[in-house]
Amino acid sequence: MLDKNSPFAVPTAPRRGENLSSLALTLLSDAIVAGCPAPGAMVSELDLSARFAVGLAPTRAALARLAANGWVTAEGRRGWRVLPVSGEHLADLQAARDCLERVLPDHRPPAPLRAELLNRAHLHKAALHRLSADTLFHQERSLLTLSAQVMAAPRLRAWLIDSWDLSLRADRFVDTHFGIDRAPLPVADLAEALAQGDAAGAHDLLGAMRHDFADRCARALSRSDVQIAPPLKTAQTAITTPRTAPAPDGTKPRNAQHGEPK
Repeated sequence: MLDKNSPFAVPTAPRRGENLSSLALTLLSDAIVAGCPAPGAMVSELDLSARFAVGLAPTRAALARLAANGWVTAEGRRGWRVLPVSGEHLADLQAARDCLERVLPDHRPPAPLRAELLNRAHLHKAALHRLSADTLFHQERSLLTLSAQVMAAPRLRAWLIDSWDLSLRADRFVDTHFGIDRAPLPVADLAEALAQGDAAGAHDLLGAMRHDFADRCARALSRSDVQIAPPLKTAQTAITTPRTAPAPDGTKPRNAQHGEPK
């Protein structure tokens, strides 16, 4: 007889209310990471509701949560625009990963998570040579999400998962639009290093992943007309720097480049 209380039992339909909103959020975020809808695309609540068959209210709630995380922006009656892969976005991803990945190896996973990391890493390595591109993409994402669970602080963990998800989306985008592909990510090695408490090994793997991602971003930007935005500190400095004070005789200083008063 089927045990309905088994942890492996799959419900025939999600419960109403919050679970439908969570389902809509999962379906929509999965689609965005996979690149459909494409970066920069306009989408409507009605179309998304029909596509995922979850209703307008859960779709609207999912979009609101994604907007709070910066994945989409509302554009009035036009609908919602998916976060584009711009130079500014790529710079933001690199900065976020630089902050978060440096502290991840300092955390130690509990025993059940250690066992799961090692098991999933073993399965990934065993099947790596025969995985299709799409299956590899989803397995890499799944192992990265599992590795992020090592981060004890829930807010940092969520930020890290978001940063990795959007980095995978960016990789797929630059491959599709610029022909800049990449080798499989060393996610299994990372999972093993985190499970075994090998902080130095995890630091090295994460550093290499960041370096390779930054290199792909730079190559993509060199082939487009989009420039990486200046760092936030530089931008703030430009905004807050006071204008040159008038000369003692009351005359305005002249612009050094054009010879005109400022």
